[in-house]
Amino acid sequence: HAEQLRYADVDPLGTTGTVGANPVFSPNGRLIASNSNDSSAILWDVSNPAQTRQLSTLADNTAQLNTIAFHPKGNLVATAGDDRTTILWDVENPSQPVDVAILTGPSTEVTDAVFSQDGHWLVTASDDSIMVWNLGELPATVAADPIRTACRVADGGFDQLQWNDYAGTIPYRPSC
Repeated sequence: HAEQLRYADVDPLGTTGTVGANPVFSPNGRLIASNSNDSSAILWDVSNPAQTRQLSTLADNTAQLNTIAFHPKGNLVATAGDDRTTILWDVENPSQPVDVAILTGPSTEVTDAVFSQDGHWLVTASDDSIMVWNLGELPATVAADPIRTACRVADGGFDQLQWNDYAGTIPYRPSC
């Protein structure tokens, strides 16, 4: 039979603001993403429930968050809210998340976001629309602004090898 987890065995999560509704687990169950009342999301390490800890803050949204979703592979997080944007975060290293795409489009706040099971699609909903985003492997995001991506991911720019990994067929040029 299943072992019962008692409240005393769990280190409660705490934030500097109020934890919002609908916190979500990563697919592997080691992370939780929760939203705060300051328009940010927080990534928590819950791999050991007796010693939970805050890993990072996802803070590029400019208004209250309404939804957070993990990609099925666990390497991306979508945050969306009242600023009518959905931000995709690379959380491969959850202690140093990087925003890789900002999706805009609805005329009202984004109320929900969900990834398809294969991870190639993201669906966002607002009061007046449902939008379907083709994510593919996200190379178009990097191609749209390779220098900005390089500066954020590599803390100062990519070397030739890193450029090839992230920018693919785009010719190398020093960045930052």
